Amino acid sequence: MFKRNLYLLFLISIFVSSLHAYSSAEVKSVNFLQEGEVSKLIIDFTDQVVAEKKHIKSDKQIILDIKNVSAQKRFLRGIDTSEFSGSTVYISPYFKPGSKNDLRFAIQLRDNVRSF
Repeated sequence: MFKRNLYLLFLISIFVSSLHAYSSAEVKSVNFLQEGEVSKLIIDFTDQVVAEKKHIKSDKQIILDIKNVSAQKRFLRGIDTSEFSGSTVYISPYFKPGSKNDLRFAIQLRDNVRSF
């Protein structure tokens, strides 16, 4: 059986339009692109953000936590990427349980995927 090794790249592009000392950044846009075997999640913010990535191999997921951000409901819709030939199946954006300012993107991966 042919074993596929797909590469997964998540690109967070951060555009700084203004600096606010005490306010949180806001999500400006969320986009998904498929370029060959590379899947890209592009998230634009109004300010700089702190992000943390975790790879949960047993669940075939990548968790991207972004601290101290706000987002409108339209950016919290799931993205079904299963029809693309890349390494992702579904992207679920939501606020972390117990926190109203920490945004999480749960990215469900296909089998045999390497991430970096």
